[in-house]
Amino acid sequence: MVRDNEAKKQALTFASEVSAWARQLHLQNTGPGAEVEDVCIAEQLTAREFQILNLLAQGTDTDSIASQLVIGKTTVRNHIQRILHKLGVHSRLEAVTYARDHHLLD
Repeated sequence: MVRDNEAKKQALTFASEVSAWARQLHLQNTGPGAEVEDVCIAEQLTAREFQILNLLAQGTDTDSIASQLVIGKTTVRNHIQRILHKLGVHSRLEAVTYARDHHLLD
């Protein structure tokens, strides 16, 4: 019985050390607050911006997006500019890459 308790204690200590190591490794790979950052960005984008971002990820051009969503091309361009600004990127490709990396796409 004493041996069982000692084994449990060692197992719990080991599990705690592994958990701490995994957390540290996760922080090194993602940086502190990465999950919070993803949530904040997701909250900033509107439903329409998410639609357009997903269409961009599918390789859809401005004219086709406008046609599919029954909006003007200028409106599509305005949405794309707001998406780029909110994501802090400079191109459609960067926006799609960022969205994929941060699991923002459907």
